[in-house]
Amino acid sequence: MLGSRDYDEKRDFLRMAVECPVHVTVTATGESLQGTARNLSSSGLLLVCDRALPVGGELEVRLVPDRPLVPPLEALVRVARVDAGSLDAFEHGVEIVEIRR
Repeated sequence: MLGSRDYDEKRDFLRMAVECPVHVTVTATGESLQGTARNLSSSGLLLVCDRALPVGGELEVRLVPDRPLVPPLEALVRVARVDAGSLDAFEHGVEIVEIRR
């Protein structure tokens, strides 16, 4: 039917499934940690790491794709939400504040 779209496609920005390492720096403290990006859109990403980060906190992230043809993405992001993804991982919905590279 024309005009009918799946619920996931009704977002303003479509999400692309990814699975790549992310280097994270907490801007308030300078703390570094590792995580994994699970999906990416033009406005944000889903970041998974082993501890919960504060909602509203800003992070510097560097996504490192596994294919050398795709350059790393460096951005300043803000944590919008945190969910317990599993016993040892937390899913962070983050919004992109500024793309740096």
